[in-house]
Amino acid sequence: MDDLKLEIEKIMNYFNSGRFLEGEKKKKILLKKYPTVAYLHNLLGLLLKNQNKIVEAEKSFAEAIVMNPKFGMAYNNLGNIYYKKDNKNAKEYYEKALKLEPKSVEILNNLGNYFKKNNKIEESIKYFNQSLEINSSHPLTNHNLGMTYQAKGDFKKAEEYLLKTINLKPDFYLAHLNLSINRKYQKNDNHLKQMEKINSNKKMSLKDKFYLFFGLGKAYEDICEYKKAFQFFNLANLEKRKTIKFDINKQKENFKNIKTTFTKEIFKMNATKASSEKVPIFILGMPRSGTTLVEQIISNHNSVFGAGELHDLQNVCSKYFSMKDGFLEFPKNLKDWEKYDLKKIGNEYISNIKEYSNNKNYVTDKMPHNFWYIGLIKLILPNAKIIHCKRDPKDTCFSIFKNCFSGAIDYGYNLDELIEYYNQYLDLMNHWENCLPDFIYNISYEKLIKDQINETKKLIKACNLDWDEKCLEHSKNPKLILTLSTNQARKRIYDSSIEKWKNYEEYLKTKFVNLRI
Repeated sequence: MDDLKLEIEKIMNYFNSGRFLEGEKKKKILLKKYPTVAYLHNLLGLLLKNQNKIVEAEKSFAEAIVMNPKFGMAYNNLGNIYYKKDNKNAKEYYEKALKLEPKSVEILNNLGNYFKKNNKIEESIKYFNQSLEINSSHPLTNHNLGMTYQAKGDFKKAEEYLLKTINLKPDFYLAHLNLSINRKYQKNDNHLKQMEKINSNKKMSLKDKFYLFFGLGKAYEDICEYKKAFQFFNLANLEKRKTIKFDINKQKENFKNIKTTFTKEIFKMNATKASSEKVPIFILGMPRSGTTLVEQIISNHNSVFGAGELHDLQNVCSKYFSMKDGFLEFPKNLKDWEKYDLKKIGNEYISNIKEYSNNKNYVTDKMPHNFWYIGLIKLILPNAKIIHCKRDPKDTCFSIFKNCFSGAIDYGYNLDELIEYYNQYLDLMNHWENCLPDFIYNISYEKLIKDQINETKKLIKACNLDWDEKCLEHSKNPKLILTLSTNQARKRIYDSSIEKWKNYEEYLKTKFVNLRI
């Protein structure tokens, strides 16, 4: 067993130094010699997960549990897999893990994250606090509790916990970024000085660099030093782009396939086959186009629950349609659609989102990139409401470029790729408008800002809802906001974000020549 311990130590060194593939190879060799050791299966799962080999990682964690049904961290790690996949089984595995290891700071933290993600504020805070009762100096839990208060709109509490995180771990670069999002900087700000100081660290990883650079860009923008701000935004994007495998030509092909597949003939042929329920309100558009603000307005209505950015549409449909490069592949032949029970697919989606509804009649699904699936939504949910958020293309694109997203916005970290993607999105929306002229309600971010009352009334009418005065008080909406817009969406409507790109015009004008307006 001493030999086994030495081999595990070697593999842990691979893991800790980020050499996951080498560790994986060594681990597989070792497992042939010790096939029943649960710890080895669990460690292999971690190595695979860090290479984004999710299916293989899931099998390894499950195998660890078979070998040792009382292995709490294996349940936890399997829960992490399901959490990443937005699978509701995550909660079950976290709870099993906690029963086996009730004093685990990590498991309690993960449960806090799970409830935060599912808009369960009090449960989320409860588990984070339980974690901190065991170890008040745990940087990750302090950070996550701070982010929960940020999502809740308690920015003072958020700052308290984010600052504590940084004091505990000065090189926690994500905490620096999130603190920068939380606050409005003044000249000679101590945190800005701190970020500048740690910028001299030559040992930063790629991830550390782009977290810090995005944070520095935001700070310099706040104090109107736009040249420095752009320099850091540009550096952040250069570093982030290095971590992403992205092919704009594949994306263009996907856009083309969608337009080829969903024709007027498809909709005519399947007009009466879908679910007749009217529950979902889809709020979509490019990121940073006002989708969060619009959801805050609609979900403040007495009859509406704002569920945020849901993956349920893609998750349900992936059971029926194949996937390629992360995109659903649909039948292109008219006759091939006949084998699908469109009503069943629509009802399955509705059944899933009703779990979020909090007994409200309507649920909003605010996944911006659902604009890919407007045609599919029409086929499976013909009575759904589609709210398309539009914002000045230059403001939209630059706002994407200067922000670090937690989700997969792979096209956003190179201006040329971003502009090409935007142009393709615009063509797709024109296609939907041509095929489905009465299905989409377009709302302009700029018009909403300039004439809140009238534009809000028109929006609520488009959702087939009775008027509710609370829709004019979106800043008081108590729901968690888990997007980058959490700060802006908590404020009364203001116009300072209109034409903000002009602060950077000298750096952007040659790029924006290719942007379709």
